[in-house]
Amino acid sequence: MTAVALIGGDGAGKTTIAEHLTTTGRMRAKYMYMGISAQSGDRLLPTSRLVLWLRGRAYRQRVPGAGPTKVRIPADQYEYSARERGALWVAARLINRFTEAWYRQLVSWSYQVRGYVMIYDRHVLFDTGVLDPRPKPQMQLSERLFRGAMRSLFPRPDVVIFLDTPGDVLHARKGEASAEYLNSEARMYLAQAGAAGQFVRIDASLPLEEVKRQATEIVAAL
Repeated sequence: MTAVALIGGDGAGKTTIAEHLTTTGRMRAKYMYMGISAQSGDRLLPTSRLVLWLRGRAYRQRVPGAGPTKVRIPADQYEYSARERGALWVAARLINRFTEAWYRQLVSWSYQVRGYVMIYDRHVLFDTGVLDPRPKPQMQLSERLFRGAMRSLFPRPDVVIFLDTPGDVLHARKGEASAEYLNSEARMYLAQAGAAGQFVRIDASLPLEEVKRQATEIVAAL
């Protein structure tokens, strides 16, 4: 059973490369979003769907012209919001994140036992930085427990492909997270390289076809 995770900042081309790898015809492969954004997830728990619906409703109410139907909340107000949350909210969110990650892992295993190579768009371990060995600032108890449980229990992908791109390039592509944030995220990914079975860096600022070629060769060699 094989799982490949594509990681990198927003705009690095993870979804594009993942979809390419699942449609090349060179392998039996399935795509799965394995990150932490409810807006991007294709497999969500009912609790995640409820929170997403509530936040979407609140966004439509405060933003003129957003309309009454489902709308994607801009990432700078959703994924990258610095809004403070209470301890109970943080604990509930982490429990839900842990449960949802395992739900997706079980779905992934169900495909892998049938001979599929799983291509993950992002990965919860690397997006949350739980494998980062660098010292952390003081954390709430719930976060310490979450990080310890994920680090000890959650399966790691066989191969991690890091689509490395300078933060200013990513910011110019999507304009959501700041270049400073994207560069710090890249440093976090690189700090976790030693925790992956196989960690491969691809310069994602190269032409898209070259990035596709390199990623395809890596996966085809498994």
